[in-house]
Amino acid sequence: MNLTLLHLKRIQDNRPLSILINTLKFTVSLLFIIFVFVWANNNVSFIKRYDFYTIRTDSMEPVIKVDDLVVVNHDFDINSIQPGDIVAFNVDLNRDDIDEVVIHYMYARTTIDGEEYIQTISEISDNVDPWNLEHEKIIGVYKFHLRGIGRIFEFGSSTIGRVVILIDVILVSLLFDLIGEPKKKNSKNKK
Repeated sequence: MNLTLLHLKRIQDNRPLSILINTLKFTVSLLFIIFVFVWANNNVSFIKRYDFYTIRTDSMEPVIKVDDLVVVNHDFDINSIQPGDIVAFNVDLNRDDIDEVVIHYMYARTTIDGEEYIQTISEISDNVDPWNLEHEKIIGVYKFHLRGIGRIFEFGSSTIGRVVILIDVILVSLLFDLIGEPKKKNSKNKK
C-alpha cells in the first residue's frame, strides 16, 4: 500500500477521536466563559448594581410595553427620586403575602404618622396606586429598557434555558466538526 494512502487511512481512523477532543475543548471553553460571566455578574460592582425585569402587564404602555426588558439601578439615593422618575418596587398585589416587583412612576412623597412614604402611579391611569410604599420597598430606579426581549432574556437566564443553549452550541459545534472543512481543488502548476 502506498505511504500516502496509509497516512490518509490513519487520519480517517482518528477523525472521530479528533471530533470528540475538539468538542470537549469547545465545551470546556464555553463553560469557562459562562462561569466568568456569572462570577462577574455576582462580584463586579459595576454589573452588580443593575437588575433586569421583564414587563408582564400593560400598566406602563406605551412608554414601556409588555415583554420589554427593563434595567434597574439598585444603587441609588432614595432622596434623589423625584416625581416622574420610574421606580421598581416590591408590593403585595394579590394580597397573598408574596411581594411582586412593579415598575411605575414615582408620584409623590407623603407623610403618615410622621413616617414618609412614596406614592406611585402607572402610565395608563389617572389615579394614584392604592399603596403607600416604605422606603425599603423601593428596589431601584429605571435606567433604560430594551423592546421585546424580556421573555428571551428570562429563558436564557433560567436553568433550562442555559442547558438548552449549551446543548445547541455543542450540537452546532459537532455538526461543523462532522461536516469538516470544504475540500480544496488541487491546482496544477502550469509552466
